Amino acid sequence: EWISKYLQPKVDLSLTNTKQPERHPLIGHGEILPGTPDEYTEYLDNGNTLRVLTPFTPRPFDHEMSNSLGHVLAVTNRGLHSSTNGNAQQNRLTTDWADVTGSQMPAEAIYIHDEQNGEWFSPTYDPIKDNDAQHDVLFGLDGTGTFKMIKGELETELSVHVPLDEPTGIYILKIKNTGSNVRKLRVAPYFQIALAHSPEMAGKLKIDRDAKTGAMYFENPRNSFREGSCFVAMSTDVETFATQRGEFFGEGRSFAHPAMLESGAPQRGTSDDFAVAAMTTTVEVPAGGEQTISIVLGQGDNRKQADACVMKFQSVEVAVQSLEATRAWWLALQSTLEIETSDPKFDAYVKWMKYQALAERIWARKGFYQASGAFGFRDQLQDTVNMIWVDPSLARKQLILHASQQFPEGDTVHWFFRQQDGRSGFLCRSHAYDNLLWMGWGVAEYTRMTGDQTLLDEKVTYLKAETPLLPLPEGKHGMGFYPLRSPKADSIFEHVLKAFDCVFEKRLGPNGLPLIGAGDWNDGLDEIGAEGRGESVWLAFFLTYILKNFLHIIEERSGAKRKDHYAAKLKALEASVEKVWRNDRYLRAIHDDGTEIGVEGAGYWETDALGAAWAVYADINPERSRIAVDTAIKVLERDNVVSLGFPPLREDTKPYLGRSSRYPEGVRENGMYSHGVQW
Repeated sequence: EWISKYLQPKVDLSLTNTKQPERHPLIGHGEILPGTPDEYTEYLDNGNTLRVLTPFTPRPFDHEMSNSLGHVLAVTNRGLHSSTNGNAQQNRLTTDWADVTGSQMPAEAIYIHDEQNGEWFSPTYDPIKDNDAQHDVLFGLDGTGTFKMIKGELETELSVHVPLDEPTGIYILKIKNTGSNVRKLRVAPYFQIALAHSPEMAGKLKIDRDAKTGAMYFENPRNSFREGSCFVAMSTDVETFATQRGEFFGEGRSFAHPAMLESGAPQRGTSDDFAVAAMTTTVEVPAGGEQTISIVLGQGDNRKQADACVMKFQSVEVAVQSLEATRAWWLALQSTLEIETSDPKFDAYVKWMKYQALAERIWARKGFYQASGAFGFRDQLQDTVNMIWVDPSLARKQLILHASQQFPEGDTVHWFFRQQDGRSGFLCRSHAYDNLLWMGWGVAEYTRMTGDQTLLDEKVTYLKAETPLLPLPEGKHGMGFYPLRSPKADSIFEHVLKAFDCVFEKRLGPNGLPLIGAGDWNDGLDEIGAEGRGESVWLAFFLTYILKNFLHIIEERSGAKRKDHYAAKLKALEASVEKVWRNDRYLRAIHDDGTEIGVEGAGYWETDALGAAWAVYADINPERSRIAVDTAIKVLERDNVVSLGFPPLREDTKPYLGRSSRYPEGVRENGMYSHGVQW
């Protein structure tokens, strides 16, 4: 209707065909073909392997492989996807396309072409999308992804992994000829290089090539988040190569059949000049025999490190050894806990939660639909503290890092990047008023679970800002900047108390509850305290829980007098919480104008899971806490869904409780404000 009214398109009715061709229903990630199984996945090998049975799933099955150096290699059930290094958002080695249509251009692919009969192959379903080939996809919590393909007398197996201590991904391609004649095949790995948030933001890259090794090198001198030499190489001799996308695919060609692979030469003079690393090699596979090729894509801090990585993994034997070592390390991680219930699928799911917590949340800080690259002050603390039973050192390291993201005023960042040398990089300072308390939560949990009190003695400096954070409401969107570092250092114990003091001395509202500011873990409630007077009942529960775990530490380290000071604060806080009990539930919050949030019959956000659950954790009034949970279950559990809060917030809700759009006015697609830098 809008198009007809304003654009007034001219349509030749004689060409209009009202009868639509029959087609299988679209489900977002691709079309469902006949024979697609109802069950998309199955667990193998005692849950250590997830087999994805079809490329035609409603949404991609994403598998992220990473290491502690920050190299990430992502694949889906359709094939190779993307790679990042150091910063998963601002230093994408290859472009990151959210594959929800099934027709996106590839960022990473491996092509195989038989010159003699003109056949095309790929070890993955994408990019050729050959429905005559059989594909098998295996994701391993051993840190690997394996793609198997069979078509006619040719079989391939592509194993991908990220080694434990090298800044690269490794692709091992095995080609097997089951026929009676030798097969001469041209093989081409292809990568579209970004070295930025996206190719459009990268600018012109510096490109170099080593004629001896065939390796290709790319650098982006404008990337302030990560510098260094990106490299692509393979174990066999390189016959032809292309550095521009048009040279590889040719003019007007589909992404399934690149011209350079077919002709054996790059296509000069095309208009598509996006940077790529594409190369071809020819392999002869004897009858009944096989050939193996190793391919690497990574980024070193400098050319010397990049060269060393290329030389190392151009050896197929070394690449295979790396694969086996990676598998052994990740499987050993699973030995920390064994769960056996009546549901084997649940047992396997717990294993995968452990893998994904480390591989995606802590190391990669990336998922298929969100490539953050940053450390969320809440996020990675929650991840590492809840992995204490796997590896306590993860939490200890993270707590020290996060303590150093505190300002002398007591508040902390909302999220932060790290610079290449480990210093704090671009960050966000905000009025989300729960951030600073997660440090105390994590320290208390860590010392309780490990008995390691030495963490409390670690000396950590503070951040400094040249420009102060504007008070609410002017500063409700926070600010993004590169920080300075204060020379002043305190023990982590004192850092935690500074956060407590910030809340008790500066951030209590008129009802004796903590101010909510621009959010309190539920960032969707950002308008409740946007004027600076709204209060959070959940945040009171959270602070109560932390203080109860911390009082004995305060007494042991600073004596009874200091402990009694905080105990009195705790007692007053509990009394304030009891005043917001309403019949069968606690309030969730109090708006700037005094409106109570969480009232039965209000028509919006009458209860939520967060407030009810943490009432139990806080243990202020066990009887009321039990009633609050029963109320939440009654309201939130309906049919086949459990809501986090109900009824949902609406744009026309008065008072206005939450934003109607994801980003405030002025935000650009890449997440930066047009009127100032901020995420």
